Amino acid sequence: MKPARPLTRIARTISLTLVAGLGILSACQSRFIYFPNPYPPRQITAFLQAGGERLDFTTSQGRQTAWLRLPRDGAAPDHVWIITAGNGSIALDFDDLPDQARLDRDAFVFFDYPGYGDCEGKPHPTAIRESLKTAGPLITEHCHLSAGSLATRGIVWGHSLGAAAALIAAEEYGIRQAVLLSPFTSTMAMTKVTLGVPLGFLVTHRFDNEARLASLVQRGGHAWIFHGAADEVIPVSMGRQLATQGAQSVTYQEIPGGRHNTLMQDATKEVIQAMMAAREGS
Repeated sequence: MKPARPLTRIARTISLTLVAGLGILSACQSRFIYFPNPYPPRQITAFLQAGGERLDFTTSQGRQTAWLRLPRDGAAPDHVWIITAGNGSIALDFDDLPDQARLDRDAFVFFDYPGYGDCEGKPHPTAIRESLKTAGPLITEHCHLSAGSLATRGIVWGHSLGAAAALIAAEEYGIRQAVLLSPFTSTMAMTKVTLGVPLGFLVTHRFDNEARLASLVQRGGHAWIFHGAADEVIPVSMGRQLATQGAQSVTYQEIPGGRHNTLMQDATKEVIQAMMAAREGS
């Protein structure tokens, strides 16, 4: 047999290196998506001392914990907010949201993903959906509501990755009102943003906000979408694309100078106004 020509050997080496690199990227992609953090003990203590409650439940990922704040007077809430945070945050980072919005008659559920906060396991879209499905009956029980009432009393609120989780929650519970900050179109599309090449076919952690938003619209729902014009993580074009897709079922606000991790601070007044509108629409 003739020895392989130099160019052939180079081509084989490049191909093997590329395949190996793609394999590593596919196997380790969760490290590019999730940045789970535990709770400092003082953060949990402060929430519980302020009247908050733990919602403990178990899924295939192990022990999970969400956090519940009921109305101050102990009555059944007018509405139940499902709050989901970004990939580098924990849910109780937004525990001041009820006070900011002055929604004393509503309940707030601060929902962490598997592996985040005080939760065991590893995050994945199917694991997040499982947690939401499992927590649903527990939420209605602790809120003194009837089964299935989240469909009419529930509202979802999410930032960044939390926007994807919020839309999953809306689909799981039948909720029709959503307030979304800095959403992406899909994790498949985000590969081109982060890597410069479209490798969405390798993504196994598939969050598809276009499909979930379409589901919400088909149920007669409405979404309020906020995106910072200076978002350095998720292109503002993705927020615009979702708004265009949702047409009359989406109220879109682009915040001049708004950045990714400070959007709530950059647009506090506007977001709270959207929350009030979502309450009226539910």
